Formats: sequence, C-alpha cells, structure tokens
Amino acid sequence: MREEMKNLLNLYNSDVYEQFLDDPKCAECGEVASQRCSRCKEEWYCSRECQLKRWKQHKPVCQLITQA
Repeated sequence: MREEMKNLLNLYNSDVYEQFLDDPKCAECGEVASQRCSRCKEEWYCSRECQLKRWKQHKPVCQLITQA
C-alpha cells in the first residue's frame, strides 16, 4: 500500500501529469499563475506578493504535505 502511494505521488508531481491540467490559478487572487510553492509544489501564485499574503494560511498545509 505504501509503495502504491509513493507511485501515485510521483505521478501527480510529474511534469507529464501537469500537461493535462488547465492553467494553474493563483491561490490568493485567482489570476493565471506561473510560480508555485517551492516546498510542497501544491499551491500556485502569480507573484511574490500573492505568495507572501497567502503564506499564513498555506504554511500549516505545506508543513503537513512535506512531512509525508
């Protein structure tokens, strides 16, 4: 079971999977995003300013994701 989860995580974090997704949206303002959290790679941002505004909300989730 653990090995299957690792395989799924690798798939979802791969560039191949991202080709099938819509353009990512900024977690703060909803605009098209080009940057994402360098730590967990789950949340997208359009600018450094939006990333900083969102950090207090994203930090606990980011920590949970990166602990796995």
